[in-house]
Amino acid sequence: MKRIFILLPVTMVLFCASAVRAQDFSSVGDAGISMGDATISQIETGLVTEGIRRKSGGAKPGKKATGKSASTTYRRSPQITQRVEAQFVQYATRLSPVAGKSVAADLKRFDPAPVWNKNVAGYGLRSGDIADAIAGYYILNFVIANKHTVNPTRGQVRAFRDRLKTALQKNPTVGTFTNAQKQELAEALMLNFLYQQKSFSDAVSKNDTAALTKLATAATRRFQAELKLDPTTLTLTEAGLKPRS
Repeated sequence: MKRIFILLPVTMVLFCASAVRAQDFSSVGDAGISMGDATISQIETGLVTEGIRRKSGGAKPGKKATGKSASTTYRRSPQITQRVEAQFVQYATRLSPVAGKSVAADLKRFDPAPVWNKNVAGYGLRSGDIADAIAGYYILNFVIANKHTVNPTRGQVRAFRDRLKTALQKNPTVGTFTNAQKQELAEALMLNFLYQQKSFSDAVSKNDTAALTKLATAATRRFQAELKLDPTTLTLTEAGLKPRS
């Protein structure tokens, strides 16, 4: 599976700006916006596109996989965590040497997974399952794209996650993923969550409309590129993403 990191535009309580502040994770300035220009690999996008798009009328249902359901959970390995964090620091450094140094310092002080758990626990998401990490990615892109005019409920978040998990379990490609591959994907998303959450939270607290607009534009672009959907025309319900009436 291709390794690529995605910086997520994410906020908390879970998705509003009065969030838990990702503890003392550093602000990475403009890098927090430009980092989001990286996209999920085609393989990973294919795992979730059908499960999300067809719920919002954007695609026809595909064939269901046969046989045993694929597992979306993983066991955490410290060695894999170290590898993910090292690659993430390299990625941040390529975007901005200053941001790279800040990220490296943060990761010496904090374990990202527990911090991520603290942010999302109230909405029923948890580490140890790629469905939770991927669901967070798309919901948060949706929230940022809509410029914080939507605030998903726990029920909506859980319903979105559960539908996504079912789609992943039916996808035969997921069944080929190793424990390490699932952990790499999930923990990359968690790191992205924390740093983009920080950027968005800072922009909201400062009422920085220029930064908020940049974040929203980037989130909309990613959503359209990966799912072929315009998040500003959708609403999140307990039945999935639906066109706005």
